[in-house]
This record gives sequence, C-alpha cells and structure tokens, in this order.
Amino acid sequence: MWRFDGLAALSRASRWFYDGKVIFGAWDEHLYALDARTGKLAWKWKGDKRGVLLSPAACWPVAASGKVFIVATDRKLTAIDSRTASNYGARALTPCVNPSVWRRTRRGSTCGP
Repeated sequence: MWRFDGLAALSRASRWFYDGKVIFGAWDEHLYALDARTGKLAWKWKGDKRGVLLSPAACWPVAASGKVFIVATDRKLTAIDSRTASNYGARALTPCVNPSVWRRTRRGSTCGP
C-alpha cells in the first residue's frame, strides 16, 4: 500500500485506472496521474482555464487509445496523452437543441435519436 502527499488541495474526485496509472483531478486545478503500483507521480496537468469550478476535480476522467478525456463544467472536452500529459487539444461541446432528436425518459429529458 502507498500514500501520495503531493496534492495542494483536497481531492474527492472519481479515479480512473488506465495504462498502469491512477488518474484523478484535485481542487488545485490539476489532473494527476500516479503510478498505480508505486504511488509516484507520473505526471501533473493543468488546463488553460482558472478557477476551481473548472478544475479537473469537477470531472470524471475516462481514457482510451492512449488518451485521457475530461469535460469541465464549461462543456470543454480536452484530450491528454496518457503517458506524457501532452495536450491534444480541446473543443467546446454544444448541447443537443434539435427538437427532432429530443426525447423524454422516465428519469427526465435526454438527447438521443
């Protein structure tokens, strides 16, 4: 068992295990990747937006094909290299507003065909 003491702020964010790393966001506006075996910091990433409400701590990271994806509360999707933390870029996500693809479910409104 290991312990990581390198956080500048609290983290209660969801963790994602991928490519031998534990990936999570913290309220210090960083996304962290720790070696899952040793607990050592593999990389630390910070986006271009400031403010705790846009922090990776408010996101649930997911990963596939060597990339970690996060969507901040401003609906900006960012892709990050899972090995180096290089930023592949970001793009704004637009909400579904086309009435022809809107449907109601028992749990509320969702977008879908």
